[in-house]
Amino acid sequence: MLWLLDLEMENNIIIQGDCIKEMKKLPENSIDAIITDPPFNIGKKYGKDKDNKKLFEYYGWCYNWIDECIRVLKQTGNLYIMNFPRHLAFLYVHLIKRGMIYKNWISWVRNDITYVKGNSKEKVNHPCPWPIKLVERMLLSSSKEGDTILDPFGGSGTTMVACIKNNRKCILIEKEEEYIKVIKSRIKPYLEQTQLK
Repeated sequence: MLWLLDLEMENNIIIQGDCIKEMKKLPENSIDAIITDPPFNIGKKYGKDKDNKKLFEYYGWCYNWIDECIRVLKQTGNLYIMNFPRHLAFLYVHLIKRGMIYKNWISWVRNDITYVKGNSKEKVNHPCPWPIKLVERMLLSSSKEGDTILDPFGGSGTTMVACIKNNRKCILIEKEEEYIKVIKSRIKPYLEQTQLK
């Protein structure tokens, strides 16, 4: 495990490692909200991971990290999982079995919030970056300033950017070193902006 913590990042922690192993080190009931975008098991290459498991292996793996999310999430917390509807149907059943209360199914409409692609100013060196506005909507509806937000699949760091912009604490877990470099580079201007306020 590698903790990347600079002085100007006192409220934001990036952990390099496997999300299941690293979440096991977090205390129970310590996270106010979880917003995450795990691999979809469609063969997209994420660093060294080919994202191509057999379906029963994929769901078993998802159930394991979801169980850790539930353990660290406060009783009053919210959990957002981005995935394909066909996978979410199976994940939904597991979440209900674990005592989670279903609130909403959120559909991301292209015309509402655009994809991050082409010459977008949000474009980064990652195969699946989220638009910041999409994460901000979830963040603002489910947390308050000073709350701690977890993203077990840090990816391009969108969750941390949204947290910095909206005065939330953030813990990201990302296993690929190349994406941690992307995250640190991406959050730097947002950290600088907050220091000027």
